[in-house]
Amino acid sequence: MPFDIPIDRSSSCSVKWSRYDATDILPMWLADMDFQVAQPIQDALKKRIEHDIYGYSSPPKELNKAVCDHMAEDYDWEIDEDWIVWLPGVLPGLIASCKATRDFGEWVIVQSPVFSEFFKVVKHAERELCDVPMVSSDGRWSFDLEQLERKIQPETQAVLLCLPNNPTGTIFTEQELLALVKLCAQHDVAIISDEIHSGLVLDAEKQHRPLAKIASWYRDKIITLTSPSKTFNLGGVNCAYAVIPSNDLRKKFIAECRTLGVMPMASAFGYAATLAAYRDSKSWKAAVIDYLRGNYEYLQSSLERVPGIELHSLDATYLAWLDVTQLGLRDSRQFFEQIGVGVSPGDEFGDENFVRLNFACARSRLKLAVKRIESGVLAHNKISNRVDHSLVINRLCRSRA
Repeated sequence: MPFDIPIDRSSSCSVKWSRYDATDILPMWLADMDFQVAQPIQDALKKRIEHDIYGYSSPPKELNKAVCDHMAEDYDWEIDEDWIVWLPGVLPGLIASCKATRDFGEWVIVQSPVFSEFFKVVKHAERELCDVPMVSSDGRWSFDLEQLERKIQPETQAVLLCLPNNPTGTIFTEQELLALVKLCAQHDVAIISDEIHSGLVLDAEKQHRPLAKIASWYRDKIITLTSPSKTFNLGGVNCAYAVIPSNDLRKKFIAECRTLGVMPMASAFGYAATLAAYRDSKSWKAAVIDYLRGNYEYLQSSLERVPGIELHSLDATYLAWLDVTQLGLRDSRQFFEQIGVGVSPGDEFGDENFVRLNFACARSRLKLAVKRIESGVLAHNKISNRVDHSLVINRLCRSRA
């Protein structure tokens, strides 16, 4: 698996790389990988291209079965093919979900820090946003259930979840999730669960379990949205799907998709890539997760030497959530760009004390990024003299104990 070989994306119209055209800044912000796509997926796309006509397409007959097999094998979740609704992306599915659950109320709850588009989705769906921030303990994020219970009102329509969480990388425990579902059930609140990062579990002792699987007794009020795009690096082929057990809610969801101009379909290439991903690319997935684990371990050990930056614990995803509170930065994105690393500022996710860094790249590129961060932060600290170095020493001692 050639993950160690950096790939030049400068001429591919990559959104991630185009931001820093004609600069020496390493793009480590947008959530896609700099890795070559699995060969079976490439072969499937080439075969589809050879047909010569690229019109509107229905999903191949074997695709729904492949999704069901994937859910059963990876998550022990038995679903029916009829529950699946195909989409051109998770984002339009989130908007349609907010609209489809409008009978429950008007308010939609998010829990920051969370995927930045959640805030926009609620606005596009013409719903009222209620943010109930999560809490962090020793670098692990979890729900603030007491605050959540106080915020849920008769007008509350739905709770938007990101499982595993982006940007914190948290895999919530079954107990945490069940407590949240029980709270929603007490108030008749729907749940919209974005599980697009579910295939990217880095902690070998943990596993993702779909919310509708854990809380099957409440599944008729749960919409699950997912896609192979993050796990198999297929963001550009635009293919996602919803899993909606409730016939009534599924009909409403499809109706809202049509109202939005988002027919419940993906592209012919998206279908072909998804089928090849789930059916034929399991070895590639295992290899990329192994490589990402190595990158994470390198990043974790390297940043321990950098006073003023703390890497919060990461269960899943390839997105490092870095606490830069001690640096006292006025503009975190500008600071990192000045030292040659493009990151996502934490305020986009609801917490300005953090930045998010994508480490799904060749290790040589990650090492260069870390070198730039280390030298840039040390220079900043020397000038500002803001960082308590004893905290860094304590962290090193704990990690080596």
